[in-house]
Amino acid sequence: MGVDRGSTSHETRAGQNAERELIIKTAYRLLAASGGSSVSVTDILKMAGLSTRAFYRHFESRDHLLTAMFRHDSDQVFAAVQARAGAARTGRAALETWITEMLAPAWIVRQ
Repeated sequence: MGVDRGSTSHETRAGQNAERELIIKTAYRLLAASGGSSVSVTDILKMAGLSTRAFYRHFESRDHLLTAMFRHDSDQVFAAVQARAGAARTGRAALETWITEMLAPAWIVRQ
């Protein structure tokens, strides 16, 4: 019987996606713990238990990791806003919801 290369390829991709997500989640944890201060790739990899090679398999640089994190956050915010606007009963209500949600971060007063 032959080897099912499709499932192996799928498993490899799933493993790589899990590894990428681990790097991102670990970066979030370290940034939160540091109060938003700069976090090194070395610190992220040490906490995640991964090698430098694993990092560069997914990201060209620390800046690319930060860009991926920004995109991840943006996608989540967009999906949430879209769901809230989509639940509105009228087009006007949907537009008002969209505007309110998109401007909400600007209205938050930092203490």
